[in-house]
Amino acid sequence: MVNKNKKESNFMNSMSKNKTSDDKKLLNAIIRSDITYKPKGKNKIAKKRNLKIWAIVYALIIFIVTAASVSTLGFSNDVQFKHSIIFSSIEITTLIILTIDLIIRWYTSEVSLKKGNWSYFIFPFTFIGIILIASLLPSLYLINIWTKKDISFFNTMSHLKFLRIFRLILLSNLIPGIKIFQNVIKKEKSILLTVFTIVVLSIIVFALVIFSIEHDAWVDSNGNYIGNGRDAENLKDWLSNNQNSLSNAQKDFFNGFQNNNIQPQEINGEIFVQNGSSSIVVSRNVGSFFDGIYFATISMTTIGYGDISPVLESGKAVVIVMAISGVAVLAIPTGIISGGFITEAKIMSKNKKSSKPKTSNS
Repeated sequence: MVNKNKKESNFMNSMSKNKTSDDKKLLNAIIRSDITYKPKGKNKIAKKRNLKIWAIVYALIIFIVTAASVSTLGFSNDVQFKHSIIFSSIEITTLIILTIDLIIRWYTSEVSLKKGNWSYFIFPFTFIGIILIASLLPSLYLINIWTKKDISFFNTMSHLKFLRIFRLILLSNLIPGIKIFQNVIKKEKSILLTVFTIVVLSIIVFALVIFSIEHDAWVDSNGNYIGNGRDAENLKDWLSNNQNSLSNAQKDFFNGFQNNNIQPQEINGEIFVQNGSSSIVVSRNVGSFFDGIYFATISMTTIGYGDISPVLESGKAVVIVMAISGVAVLAIPTGIISGGFITEAKIMSKNKKSSKPKTSNS
């Protein structure tokens, strides 16, 4: 009798676990827009057709609140303060829905990660977990709206709303193009990661080189090369030693240097002099290592905004090598992704054709 009761108890526990597991799988399929999942059970949601409808509805809700939130970036802080009720309502609604989405995904992480109870600890450190948590940070700017203050930190958080666009990547199961792109990244991740590492290391190396070359080069507000020098005094000496070959811009600055009663000093990477009625300000061409990183990045990607450009011959030579290296290295992932995209598209098309039921000609 005891054994019978024990067996019945084990059976009920097993059934309860399976039911919970099935419910989690169903919920996981809805929030992940996994319309290929084959649901079990007799409830109304657990049907193939209803599952697809619920998945689309859930995805639409996420899309609408994300799009509404990101669109507020097009309005200045003054407008948002003036119409704080409207913008606060949008942000609060977005915060609530994205928080619920995070909680549900955390709850069903056992199904997606398949690591048992450890899934709940691992989830916040996964790519999806980081995206979901980061998408909540922009809501901190609500503190500025509610307190009517302009705290720069919270304003900076509001600019991170663009991170919520990455949340839409998680809807890839409903968008074939994104799904194909996602599959390509997964299959070629080792090669792409290697190329990405090479690009990052190249940017750092070139940034160090260009920083060491162009840091002591000084330019005026028009980008004219003024001279070389570790500091203001050293720059003056350089101009003095090269008086016979100075350009008009260099002569104006040098005259201003000599006419100043007080020796000009470098302040925050800039030197200010007064030449008659005109003021001349010169600055370091590459003022910081971050400027070097920025310059190396836009040069290797062949964007070249022109706000920073080399003025020394050695700096120009480095940029030539940088640009050629950028074209060569960045062509690799472009080719891999393009080729993989075409291959995945063909596979998806072939699977669709094979999944269609064949009709007899009787």
